[in-house]
Amino acid sequence: MKLIIYLLIISVVFSLTSCMFSNCEEIALSEDEHKTFKSCFIGQQIVYKSNLNNLDTFLVTNLDDYYTTCSKFELGDSVYNNLSATILKVKNGEVNTKAFWGQGVSFEKRSKNKPCNKSFEVFGLVWDGREGDTLIEKWIINMHSLKHQLCWYFEFELNTSDLYGGTVPVKSYYWNKSDGLVRYIATSGEVFDLYYKSKANRNKL
Repeated sequence: MKLIIYLLIISVVFSLTSCMFSNCEEIALSEDEHKTFKSCFIGQQIVYKSNLNNLDTFLVTNLDDYYTTCSKFELGDSVYNNLSATILKVKNGEVNTKAFWGQGVSFEKRSKNKPCNKSFEVFGLVWDGREGDTLIEKWIINMHSLKHQLCWYFEFELNTSDLYGGTVPVKSYYWNKSDGLVRYIATSGEVFDLYYKSKANRNKL
């Protein structure tokens, strides 16, 4: 009988503790901050065509939209919205698993009243800004669609770091809020612009 009472007490305490430490406030990314991911879906093909008529094809392999773990006792009163996408280059019909052959982007919302933390990577060239860091903005004209686009601009040694010690194959890239990566420039000077994105009505983030 004493064992049953003891187990009941433990159960009640555990239940109360769970409620006390798990009803955290959600700090969500805004609709505008979600915009970068709206046209992405797993399995999507993205093609870039260069000024020399070469093609690069990528595949969206991973999308995550989640909140951090809720634990008021250990982590505070809030949980934070995270979004990330991984887009890998396709070579000879297969996804290339070489470390820097891809694109990556992640956003994390830590405060309702401040911009989210952003991180961008293209072929190992990384911008990892923190809350409130300023991004460089530039206009480009897509050489294929002739579309004018306002982009965030990233350049080696200007505002990015090289993850792989001087071996990355690009020297700069342009990221548009709606379309994602829209241009990258190889170390050789060859310019690749967004050329094609496959479309689907399902599995969108």
